[in-house]
Amino acid sequence: MSNQSAIFVDAGFLHSVGAQRTASTSYRQAVKLQYSTLVRGITNAARAHSGVSNLRTYWYDASKDGLLTDEHKKVAMIPGVKVRLGRLNFFGEQKGVDLRLALDLVGLARTGSASVAYLISGDDDLTEAVEEAQSLGMRVVLLGIADESTRIGVTAVAENLAFTVDAIELLSDDLLEASFTRTVVQGDDNHSAGIVAAGKINAATASAEHVTTEGGITVSTPTNTPRIPTPAALASRPPLSTQVSAPRPAPSAARSHRPGTSPDEAATTIVYSSITGSAASVAGPSHNDASLIEIAEEVGAKVARNWYANTTQAELSEVFADRPQLPPFIDRVLIKDCAAAIGETDTYLQSVRRALRGSFWDEIDTIH
Repeated sequence: MSNQSAIFVDAGFLHSVGAQRTASTSYRQAVKLQYSTLVRGITNAARAHSGVSNLRTYWYDASKDGLLTDEHKKVAMIPGVKVRLGRLNFFGEQKGVDLRLALDLVGLARTGSASVAYLISGDDDLTEAVEEAQSLGMRVVLLGIADESTRIGVTAVAENLAFTVDAIELLSDDLLEASFTRTVVQGDDNHSAGIVAAGKINAATASAEHVTTEGGITVSTPTNTPRIPTPAALASRPPLSTQVSAPRPAPSAARSHRPGTSPDEAATTIVYSSITGSAASVAGPSHNDASLIEIAEEVGAKVARNWYANTTQAELSEVFADRPQLPPFIDRVLIKDCAAAIGETDTYLQSVRRALRGSFWDEIDTIH
């Protein structure tokens, strides 16, 4: 077996955990990624751990029809990187990515092309592929992001996968900070304000601009008063939690008349069979109702600001055309971020999900 390493990167996973760490949301467009810096840092970390040279870095992602996007082309141009693409289905879900990674991992182990593999992923479905590679004589090391709140010490990694690999090494904070940059302004109170694109502001109000720098991010805002709230105006708003002087009524009553919710929402509300045996589970949270709903609303508003700051007018029009139904990729981010804030079980509750989605639309209405 050749005495060299190979690196396997699940780009969707890395984008998600990097965005969560940097911008407190799993929405990958909430951050910009310095690909060359990240790949170089990962390669150096692998070399420092194994002491051998790196054969290749495999970069796994998905795109429409499996075609290279401009971002993928940037990655593909980095020396020593091979981009492998799966497909995005109608619902924005990745297909074929894990399979490609698993086949390459086992294939390199079978041909003896590498003696050690470094894996950046958290998917439980890769466990069997890791075991097969190990049976062929390859060592498999997981490169993760530290999270002391988890039992295994790394973020978003399935425990079965963590127990199966030969070792777990951590990517350094310095590397992550150099590679991931927020694309929205984050206030000191953690109440994000969207950076409104110039195309979303009336040309009549964009004739004069005032340029400021906040946290290393340059922000341009009109000097006259536009109809659309400016980033400065949004940033000056107090956190959502301070706007609530008393517990809110249940979402079924509070939002039944709002455009963000309708009977059609039942099609996008997921109720898992494991919690439907309790009347309280179906009806919504009980003693923690106010706090869970409030957190869900804050999460929904934050995702709305992150998405709005990074979307185009055409995309905005498409989403409004399907209202109140949300695109699946937005809904997945809402649910994933809410689960990170209150736990997966409480995120299954219908009342929490109604509040989450309703708050998203409320915040979009406020910004737009």
